[in-house]
Amino acid sequence: MKKLLFTAAISFISSVAFGQVSTDPIEFTPDQEIKIIVDLNATSNDWGIVEIAAGGEDMYIWTWSPFEWGANDSLANGLGSQAWKNSNPALKMTKEGEGIYSYTMTPTEFYAVDAATVYDKDIELLVKPLDGGGFGDDDRKTEDLRLPVDPAITVRDPGYAFPVNPSADDVIQINYDYARENFSDGRMLKLQPNDPSCTTEMLNEDEVWMFAEATTTDSVKHVISNFFTVTQNPDLLMDYAGDGTYVRYIVPSEFFADVVPPGSEIMSIRFVPMTDYFLINPAGTDPSCGINENRSAKDIVIDLSCP
Repeated sequence: MKKLLFTAAISFISSVAFGQVSTDPIEFTPDQEIKIIVDLNATSNDWGIVEIAAGGEDMYIWTWSPFEWGANDSLANGLGSQAWKNSNPALKMTKEGEGIYSYTMTPTEFYAVDAATVYDKDIELLVKPLDGGGFGDDDRKTEDLRLPVDPAITVRDPGYAFPVNPSADDVIQINYDYARENFSDGRMLKLQPNDPSCTTEMLNEDEVWMFAEATTTDSVKHVISNFFTVTQNPDLLMDYAGDGTYVRYIVPSEFFADVVPPGSEIMSIRFVPMTDYFLINPAGTDPSCGINENRSAKDIVIDLSCP
């Protein structure tokens, strides 16, 4: 197994994780500028939007919630008597990769509503080319898409994933905010060898790995490396993202392909941020320092949705 490098899909920005719709930044308030990102490859493609985009046509956002502008407004979805066939140039999206398009906005300004309205109604949209068909022609579009907008979580575990309920073929962002770990009993800290004062220090940028486990629908658990060998597997090393945080991007069906039998369906996945046991409990450490915990206090558990 090789460490995944999503050069086509996510090299353009490190903080994006893709489902059908995602944002940069992942967490935002409605009065903050965001980039809305749509992965056409993850949509139903019932109207052939993937092939239309691959043919070189520009893509446009068409949005109606939390507010839809009228026909004569500068941000109207379409122009003229057949608006669906003539998208507004102001709503043209930026191509970020093959099948991946973005549109940048500040929701409260774009929709001219307050933050409470955005939280209440979320953002609903679809993506289409300039000519969306209709009027006797076949439609050319995605299905209706929803971007949930929720108030920020005030208390969150140090380890978490995005999106919340992905499928096995989605790109998932695994996050570990080391700076917010519970460091009680020396958890996730290094001890200095042969130091009777039990001095500890924070981990470096390349000292967090992740135990990885997939549970299939037959309730069988499949691990890439067991707890005692995780830190010997470079494929399980997390990437340092700055400010005390570590991150990995994975596609579950690809990441666990070497350990999950062909034809088996992954039901849930579990990750546990870890350090090298012998790093934080080196030989020669005074026994009075106790046995430190070399893993995060809480697991990152993700239930997968049906494809």
